[in-house]
Amino acid sequence: MKILVAMLAVLALCARCTSAVAAESTGPAWARALPAGTSQVVLVEAAGGSNAWVSIHERDESGEWVRIMGTYGFIGKRGLGKEREGDMRTPVGVFHFTRAFGIAENPGCAIPYVRVGPEHYWSGDVRPGMHYNEMVDIRDLPGLNRQASEHIIDYVPQYEYCLNISYNEDGTPGKGSAIFLHCTGTNEYTAGCVAIPKDKMRLVMQRVRSGCAVVIGSQKQIETGF
Repeated sequence: MKILVAMLAVLALCARCTSAVAAESTGPAWARALPAGTSQVVLVEAAGGSNAWVSIHERDESGEWVRIMGTYGFIGKRGLGKEREGDMRTPVGVFHFTRAFGIAENPGCAIPYVRVGPEHYWSGDVRPGMHYNEMVDIRDLPGLNRQASEHIIDYVPQYEYCLNISYNEDGTPGKGSAIFLHCTGTNEYTAGCVAIPKDKMRLVMQRVRSGCAVVIGSQKQIETGF
């Protein structure tokens, strides 16, 4: 029932996105924030609470933006506005994907994919030399603070397929780590990631190219620009 409510909450956003894509003569407002030459975008529009509408858009041969896929999804339990580790919020802005990985076999990614094993962690260890906000191999960092880090294979089904979003790409300690686009689990919220159904996530993994932008924002930011 809750998922149905979430889906209804985002359907109105879907309709608005469709209208915006149909009126491409001037281009959507969110496109103004993209790096020059961007031809593919994953758009995450908050829909109230932890609900979101997530879609893929690509430029066609005429240069206009076309929506390829759309789905309901979930963001941080406390919504948008990430500032620090553990705040349960999803970051706002324009990002990109830095890495594709997952517990499952490679679904046919268009970018390099790492199938993780028991040795793989995502470091949340803020100490110098511990590669905060990076995937690490515990065999190379035996002193890693495992409690502060994520043992990737423990997150089933969420981390069956994952794309790392470039929030805090320079690894500033405490600013936040492990912000992924990943599969939904049993909760209708995340700790700051973006989650979509597994079948849609598989499609994203197969579709996303190098250079794909990730735009995350509120309804107002998406409709009027950042």
